[in-house]
Amino acid sequence: MTIRALAVLALAAQAAAPEIRVVEGDWGGASASDIRKVLESAAGTLVPQFPGREFGTIEVSRGRENPITLFRRGPKGEFLVRLNVEGNHWAQFAYQFAHELGHILCRTGEQEDQTSKWLEETLCETASLFALRRMGETWTVRPPYPNWKGFAKSLTAYADERLRKAATPEGTTLPDWFRAAEPLMRAQAELRDKNSIIAASLLPLFEKEPARWEAVGFIPPGNPKEPRTTAQYLKAWRAAAPEKHRAFVGQIGVLLGVALD
Repeated sequence: MTIRALAVLALAAQAAAPEIRVVEGDWGGASASDIRKVLESAAGTLVPQFPGREFGTIEVSRGRENPITLFRRGPKGEFLVRLNVEGNHWAQFAYQFAHELGHILCRTGEQEDQTSKWLEETLCETASLFALRRMGETWTVRPPYPNWKGFAKSLTAYADERLRKAATPEGTTLPDWFRAAEPLMRAQAELRDKNSIIAASLLPLFEKEPARWEAVGFIPPGNPKEPRTTAQYLKAWRAAAPEKHRAFVGQIGVLLGVALD
């Protein structure tokens, strides 16, 4: 067992995880109990970075369209998530769920400044990559079931393939690329190919210091009637974040070529 895998498992064991409830449905032959094991593993890579935060219950049901975290809560206050995966495609389950969990971590809300929503979508994409790579490590030594150890490679491979496709276009820098892409992203937050390019550049920052994930819980909601520039958005986030995370938010500005000072 690697030192890093040991650290991930120890941290996950210390944290209070959300209760994940998988609704029985047409999951293509996959059992709700097996799906829950995968989703708990994905949550275990991210939730421990939020000490003291209560998550309650996350109810996951089978969807037929794009995965989504609903704005409304369930009758007992549970988060409602829909995934569109079936069969034992555990990497896809982990990828979709970690993305939707990212919205919960960001304290997403319906009344938001939609022109800045692209950054949350990008952070959620980063969460998916982060979870898959962490799971790829921990499943080699402690999978949910002993006979699932062989799935560890597929988790890592799934993340690596997405990273390969998300490379910054050759011949340009990320700030130059973002300058051209930003108007499109502000107009439509879910441009997955563009979200992924920034996510691939953000991933090393989170992998170097996973505790940085806590910062996403301090992104302040914007006023939909008063759109913010990216610089204003990042400044508001930096001001709202605890002191220990403010330099990190500034790093995101540097990465994108957005001056905050």
